[in-house]
Amino acid sequence: MRLTPESRSEVEELTWRIIDNEIDEPNFRRLETYLTDSEEARHLYVECFWLHTALLHHYQPDRFKRLLPQMSPGNAFMEALEESEPLANQREVARQRRTKKPTPNN
Repeated sequence: MRLTPESRSEVEELTWRIIDNEIDEPNFRRLETYLTDSEEARHLYVECFWLHTALLHHYQPDRFKRLLPQMSPGNAFMEALEESEPLANQREVARQRRTKKPTPNN
């Protein structure tokens, strides 16, 4: 299934809700349906989780190390995260997009 811009936005919003532990059962089921039916949705879901991990590593390295103590500094995954610093603002942009209130039409 190809996602429309609206459904893509909904998948992003629902994914960030699950990452932030703020998702309810109906929305979880909706996300599950997207993930079952759409490769594009699955790709977007993984991108959001990757970005979340990169941001956690960048802004809360001590917490990241406690969550993943088996990782060594020379690990290829860690190196990729360290190179991802330009992505740091994307979560904030996504969060602002999710919380943006529609303006009334006058």
